[in-house]
Amino acid sequence: MAAGQINPVNGLFDYLEWLRVAGKRIALVTSADALNTAFVLGALGLEDAFTVRVLGSDVQRGKPDPQPFALGAM
Repeated sequence: MAAGQINPVNGLFDYLEWLRVAGKRIALVTSADALNTAFVLGALGLEDAFTVRVLGSDVQRGKPDPQPFALGAM
């Protein structure tokens, strides 16, 4: 996938800004690896948007198991 072909979900940037202004911690939970996560976040300009990142390599049981989400909420 090329960086120019990655598009955010409508409203993502506004929502993330709203959360940031409200002082909320923002967690990214993904089953992707670090390389792919960095690539997509970089392509979208969101490298610093998430306070917490939980990647597939951070957990023993991936989605839909609640372990990744619970770790992201800590």
